[in-house]
Amino acid sequence: MTKKYRYLLLLLGFIIFLILAPVIVLYVRGITYDFSKKAFVTTGILAMRIEPKEADIYLNNKIKRKSSGDIKFIIPGEYDVTVKKDGYFTWSKRLNVEPGQVTWGSPAYNKIYLLLKNPLAQKLTDNVIDIYGESDNLAYLSQGNLNIIPITNPTTAKTYPLPYKLNKIVTADADLSNIVLNASGTKLTLFNKQSEQFTDLSPIFENGAEFGFNGSDIYALSSGTLFSLDLNKKTKTPLFSGVKAYAFQDNLLYFVQIMPNQKPALYTSQAPFTTSQILLDNLPDFSVGKLFITYEKQIFLLADKTLYLANSTMKKMVENISFFNFQKTDSALALIHLGQADFFDPLAHNFNYVTRTTENLNSLIVRNSTGQAFYISNGKINSIELDTRDKQNQHLLYDGVAEKFFVDRATKNIILLDSGILKSMIIR
Repeated sequence: MTKKYRYLLLLLGFIIFLILAPVIVLYVRGITYDFSKKAFVTTGILAMRIEPKEADIYLNNKIKRKSSGDIKFIIPGEYDVTVKKDGYFTWSKRLNVEPGQVTWGSPAYNKIYLLLKNPLAQKLTDNVIDIYGESDNLAYLSQGNLNIIPITNPTTAKTYPLPYKLNKIVTADADLSNIVLNASGTKLTLFNKQSEQFTDLSPIFENGAEFGFNGSDIYALSSGTLFSLDLNKKTKTPLFSGVKAYAFQDNLLYFVQIMPNQKPALYTSQAPFTTSQILLDNLPDFSVGKLFITYEKQIFLLADKTLYLANSTMKKMVENISFFNFQKTDSALALIHLGQADFFDPLAHNFNYVTRTTENLNSLIVRNSTGQAFYISNGKINSIELDTRDKQNQHLLYDGVAEKFFVDRATKNIILLDSGILKSMIIR
């Protein structure tokens, strides 16, 4: 190679560098040329966090990644974003990528959780009468037994023989240490898991009771009086009268009380619950009510199918409620009214739309951690994502005649009851 030829190559390389250097600098700074607009534009980033991680990501039907991660240097605009993985339902949504901004595939819930396609419903047992779930545990009544199972390992049941016939699980505390049962509205019974004892409460509460739990302590509302309960002595101690509804949160008691010739008022009390302090007066009159307290100390009153939020006043939130579900562990509040499903976000402090249908909705469960809601419609269990940008990805998980179901906190397992048969499904 001659000296002159080497000089020409160096000169050519320098000229190419001068041409490409600005382009490279612009590209690194997220600026590229948009041939459709014939102009330089600032690109955006599409952040796709997916579980499971190994999945194909498409933009406008062209594959861009084969795993969870960021897609950079995207020309701003709307894109059809699709995530596919063998054996899983496809996720798709039309998203707008803004210049200089990060657009999240699932902004509120960090990840897109893919659900298994056609999950297998495995039979656990039959002759099941009732089920009740809380946190990651589930209790169920079979003929002659109360059974408690971890949802993540449902084949390992702990069985407790019933002392007499019981066919309904009324309520329980957060870890199913105390479970209230009855038989067609009678024979009120409390089961304590630590002692493995069933206690007949019918002689103590002849007119029935609404039970609540504060740690290991048990309370009951009966005929307008709130009692603390001593299981060992089988005695009750009155705390407050004129009580219409009550709830505990962080060892604080909240209750609605009606004093003679006064409107209902909201009170709070600390252990040993001998005195009380008024929080809000002039509450609406109601016949049947329940209080719910989130971990953010938001106070809800469900009064005669109408939901109120306690602020400076009792603010009316939703009317004509046909189904209400409050998960104590997660403060997950979900409801159905006039064919529409909603849930309350305790961090954003607002109600969010889930879905609306003319079909019969019931048994709504919301899992904020994975951005999914689950419900029964005409015996079928469906999932729907909570992200309402564009369409909501919705899937049929179980095609049967489900009566009740429960989803674990990680949204990996479903336990369902169908015509007396208890079944489990792994959904992701």
